[in-house]
Amino acid sequence: MSVTTESPTALAAWHELAEPVLRKTGRSLATLSTTTDDGLTIAPLYVDGPTTPEVNPAPGPWDVRQYHGPGSDLADEINGGTTSIWLPSGLGDDATRAVVESGLGLVLDAGAETEQAADDLFRLLRHARTPLRGNLGADPLGLAARTGAEPRTDLLTRLARRCVDEHPPLRAITVDAAAHHDAGAPDALELAYALATGVAYLRVLTDAGLCLRTALDQLEFRYAVGCDQWPAIAKLRAAQLLWARVARAAGVTAPVRQRRHAVTSRTMMTARAPWTNIIRSTVAAFAAVVGGADAITVLPHDLCRGLATPEARRLARNTHALLRLEVDACRVQDPAAGSWYAEQLTRDLATEAWARFRDIERNGGMAASLADGTVRTELAAARQRRRDDVRALRRPIVGVTAYPSLDEEPPPEVTPGRAAEEFEHLRRRAEAGPLKPVALVLLDSPDAAADAAETDRTLQLAGVRTVRGTAEIAFLCGLDAAAPAHAEQTAERLRRSGTSLWALTAPSATVPLDGRLHRGGDAVAALDRLLDQMGAPR
Repeated sequence: MSVTTESPTALAAWHELAEPVLRKTGRSLATLSTTTDDGLTIAPLYVDGPTTPEVNPAPGPWDVRQYHGPGSDLADEINGGTTSIWLPSGLGDDATRAVVESGLGLVLDAGAETEQAADDLFRLLRHARTPLRGNLGADPLGLAARTGAEPRTDLLTRLARRCVDEHPPLRAITVDAAAHHDAGAPDALELAYALATGVAYLRVLTDAGLCLRTALDQLEFRYAVGCDQWPAIAKLRAAQLLWARVARAAGVTAPVRQRRHAVTSRTMMTARAPWTNIIRSTVAAFAAVVGGADAITVLPHDLCRGLATPEARRLARNTHALLRLEVDACRVQDPAAGSWYAEQLTRDLATEAWARFRDIERNGGMAASLADGTVRTELAAARQRRRDDVRALRRPIVGVTAYPSLDEEPPPEVTPGRAAEEFEHLRRRAEAGPLKPVALVLLDSPDAAADAAETDRTLQLAGVRTVRGTAEIAFLCGLDAAAPAHAEQTAERLRRSGTSLWALTAPSATVPLDGRLHRGGDAVAALDRLLDQMGAPR
């Protein structure tokens, strides 16, 4: 059926066609809708929607901005297609000097050492042959959110004035909303925190005498992009809508673009099956391009396993090259424009983020919300909701909670703060020492074979291999559909031989068990108890 805006009853007509088909499978139209982490509803079909001309996409190719961390070769980054370097603190003047002399852009990320790093950079720039573009990375409220330090907003004015007066291509301030994403913020909350922080910085700069347009030009925003493509696209587009609204409210009549730096999400990365991160990062990078990011960072796929390898860094750079040279992703401005789904999701995210931004403002602003614990409480609640979904297997992670490989080499080390880390910890426990075997016992039940296969898959998530036959621990397979008398007799026979009985079953199972995995329950907690019984070290 063709669904067009010329047919005002198109959606109703589609509902009439879809409902009988769904009823045959015991479903309703409501089951086709999904809910985002922000509570927004994603409908199964969009037949019309608003346009968003304020998105004002970035002109031309994006800035290929790669992160230069410990152990990476700066010469490889400079010669490998990178157009700017994201430089953390602690790497010394030599790294900064090399970037300045290379002619690439430079973005500092020095945290509490921002003032010293900026002064060192200004000193180097006295002898620079060409102007340096980039950002000094000052973000006192972001630093306060990460460390609890008292925010030094007075630093912003001094650095902004130096950039404006001495080094016009430089910006002074980075609003690092990606740090809130890493701490658990869903998209609308990340946008709201970015907006509240940006507005706080504008107030500091304009109160110190900078004109509003100059103050706006001193800010760059950093967002995380995940592998859920459409929400990532909508988030970046919504960020522009929100910032344009702030500028209009402040009295700016000319169009204002928010400069957006998108970095592939750290929390989506897995230390197990790290090659799956290549696909995640490619999808995220493509979403950043479509969403209109001015600068994009693709993190190496093995970064969460310790120091990234040169091969992984090269592959991250080449992801940009493929998107630019083969996909031609930069040839179309705002390619999501006109998609009813993309436009509506952009508007919905912007509306939700604006409402949360207003809540922050009513609470006294971002600094006050950090100081009174509001931000910490909101992030903890959002993080817990996401954690619960992962632990209950409602949010699959390929290579970790879906289709894991028990034959891969364990990573030498892993970084914390990722969605997969609790299941990865289970794997490390299982690999740390000899375990008691676990057997699958198939009952006389029509569901026994399928239940055994599902049980085996679930146990693999903790690195547990099952055996057929007898063992100290046994999973009864097909228990929910087995005749009660048969199930009880089998359980009693195994129990008399000293076997500990477990099952993947519904909570209503009548046979007494020593442990169970509940479908839809907390798989991490249950598998952790099983590993205890198997003798896995803590």
